[in-house]
Amino acid sequence: MQPEGTGERPIRQADEAEVRTILSIDGGGIRGLIPAVVLAEIERRTQRSIADLFHLIAGTSTGGILAVGLTVPGAAGRPKFTAQDMVDLYANHGDKIFHKQWWRQMLSWLYGASYSPKALENLLQQYAGDAMLSDAVTGVLVTTWELRTRTAWFFRRAQARVEADTNHPMRVIARATSAAPTYFPPLHLAGSTGGDSYALVDGGVFANNPGMAAWVDAHEGARPNQKVFMVSLGTGSADDPIKYQTALAWGKILCAQPIIGVVLDGASDTVEHELARLLGANDYHRFQLDIPNANRQMDNASKGNIDALRGLAQGMIAQRSTELDDVCARLLQLAP
Repeated sequence: MQPEGTGERPIRQADEAEVRTILSIDGGGIRGLIPAVVLAEIERRTQRSIADLFHLIAGTSTGGILAVGLTVPGAAGRPKFTAQDMVDLYANHGDKIFHKQWWRQMLSWLYGASYSPKALENLLQQYAGDAMLSDAVTGVLVTTWELRTRTAWFFRRAQARVEADTNHPMRVIARATSAAPTYFPPLHLAGSTGGDSYALVDGGVFANNPGMAAWVDAHEGARPNQKVFMVSLGTGSADDPIKYQTALAWGKILCAQPIIGVVLDGASDTVEHELARLLGANDYHRFQLDIPNANRQMDNASKGNIDALRGLAQGMIAQRSTELDDVCARLLQLAP
């Protein structure tokens, strides 16, 4: 589906801009519905596609899926999907991605992941097809972590256009960044020479909030004092209190998923603080909310939870409507 109000305007080149606009989207499983709803509202208010408003879209995990979905090329090189299409993806397909099988859930305490990746992979094939990273309609940066070499990997459109061995199908990139440990198995990726083999997992293990990685990426090859305007979208802060006696009782099995939550929230909060200091209030807008305990699970795709997440996002939009208007006006001002 083509975004409304986009016409046939060409995607701008980042190196020609006086101010580089960045969209950063956190990880968080099914809670990715929250930033998707915010993005749909931005498209409604600006009548522009998200890809037309930002030089670079960075995402981790579910945010990486959104980054890919919003930049898949369609007819005439325009974005194939709107942000509302991404909202519908979560609402209509979340229960397939997080389809619970009792035997798999039980087995995962000792072996394997909680969910089969097949439904997710089929969905990514349906949405992204065979589009390559180099084909993305605006700049993209998606994070993942490689287990064998224990290194951070960044899938970047800019790099994919000049280095063929870094140019991968967009569906593969989305699958890699969303391979959250204990939830989905790692993605196996063969090396370009055929000899190497890599195991990629969710980039949230080091950059659940990819904003800092995007800020660095925007400055690579940029003019001195290059200005940046960033919109950063969270998936809900879930700082569950963990008491000493609770943590003391953890064994290897029981600590796995709670520790994932600690790592994700801690990394996001740290990056938020750093970017706020670096960019200042005029050039950095973080949309994040405290999420109720009942809606904190990353894999709860029930209709009730989907409706609740949508309501939380709409509540944040209403509460910060004036700021969102200012953000939209600034993005339109910086657009070509």
